[in-house]
Amino acid sequence: MTLHLHTLHGCSPTPLANYLKALGILRLVGEQADKQARGWWDGEHFCLLTKLSREELEAFFLERYAPTPLLSPWNKGCGFFKANDSGLCPLEESTAPRLERFRDGVVAARQLLNE
Repeated sequence: MTLHLHTLHGCSPTPLANYLKALGILRLVGEQADKQARGWWDGEHFCLLTKLSREELEAFFLERYAPTPLLSPWNKGCGFFKANDSGLCPLEESTAPRLERFRDGVVAARQLLNE
């Protein structure tokens, strides 16, 4: 098996958002694409070692990545209290298999709100 080293220049240890982005990338690749993926900091950049080539890594995030269904229907502006919300409706109406868990989460949140 060939391993590919990706230096992610947009993922630095600071600010916190860039640090969390790097951890998120490692978590998603490790959970959904390559269980053996490894990551570490090299100075100001995050390094990702994976069986995925650059093209395969891009394809994963563009076509196969399944977002974590994190919803907060009680927050203002979440889309649950506005008819045909431009942020929530496309996800809710999608038929993409990778968004199935997200759609299930929207259904569960709507059930709770209706109660």
